[in-house]
Amino acid sequence: MNYYLNVLIIISINCLINISSYIHAGNNILSFTVIDGYLQPSGKFVGTYTSQLQANVINTLYPAIEPATVLSQISLVNNSVLRYLHLEGNYYADSPLTIPSLFVLQLNGSYIVDAQNISDNKYNGMTHSGLITLNNSEYSAVIGGTINATVHATTKMQAISVLNSNRNTIRGTRALSNFQTAIGIHGGIQNEIAYCDAGGNEGNRIASRAIWALATSKCYVHHCHVHHSHMHALDFDAYTSSSIAWNNLCEDNDAEGIFVEETAKDNVIVSNTCRRNKNGIGVYSNVVGPVKNNVFFGNLVDGNFNSAITAGGLGHGQPNKHQSDSNTFFSNIASNVPIEKAAFNPMHGANNKDYWFNNEVNGNNVAEFFPIPSDISNVAIFQP
Repeated sequence: MNYYLNVLIIISINCLINISSYIHAGNNILSFTVIDGYLQPSGKFVGTYTSQLQANVINTLYPAIEPATVLSQISLVNNSVLRYLHLEGNYYADSPLTIPSLFVLQLNGSYIVDAQNISDNKYNGMTHSGLITLNNSEYSAVIGGTINATVHATTKMQAISVLNSNRNTIRGTRALSNFQTAIGIHGGIQNEIAYCDAGGNEGNRIASRAIWALATSKCYVHHCHVHHSHMHALDFDAYTSSSIAWNNLCEDNDAEGIFVEETAKDNVIVSNTCRRNKNGIGVYSNVVGPVKNNVFFGNLVDGNFNSAITAGGLGHGQPNKHQSDSNTFFSNIASNVPIEKAAFNPMHGANNKDYWFNNEVNGNNVAEFFPIPSDISNVAIFQP
């Protein structure tokens, strides 16, 4: 498990893309500000639709660059090479706003919603697109604001999509979508989602996931509020590997607060709080598998409607495939478990060599583990 290496990588990313550099940029920075559709300070109208911002601002005012060429000549990715667009006001997404490499979109309290005519999730051949999309981008950021893809029932887009991109960050953004996920990472490596508010509202849940990582590596999701989602809320899906989710609050979701599934492997789930979800944390292999070598520790799983943590797989009669395999669970705390449920379900289907130790149950008198394995060949539970 490369946990400590991943932590060092996170620290490096935070040094390379530092919010303070956005605030204290020098006079030689390529930076523009648009307020309510007007370019500042000239007052030229550039538009309030994303198609207008793309054509009149991003594609016109920022010269095209070759990231590999720029990055080969520098050792620090900061405001000496990053380009900045500050948006203020309300805007309407009639097409994905596509963010290029080495670009920071700062949404200063701005609000971007889906326009009525944006409905197809496959835009110009690009699947998994969002109202804001980073497609094959490197070292770019979306910071702040609200991205709402739920205004029109026909909208089939994520709020923010990081697609086949490397070393980007989504920070401090409120995101909502009823299609696939509010914020998605599909492909690429070393992307970050941090301090975001993803999900619906009390009485108006989003019909999708809140945060979804799919077929990606070294994805970092931390300090996010993940809530009021109808699907698996924070989902490490198939072929997600060497990724970390920590210090997230996942609450009031209709399925698992955190779900690690299918062929996800070598991931770390640590120091999260999952409360008032259907299940707190789920580990499961259904269509593909195994879900393997993941580590879950130091999580507080409180007041969920079924078990705090479950692990297993559908099986399909295929050995070593559709099962929970060699996952480790330790120092997790379950509290306020329904009296008719067990705190931990270590055999939610097919398992192989999972290991549970030093997990705790606080509060009411419920079973710690159920069902109990017949022997330790496929699931081992150590409670000294």
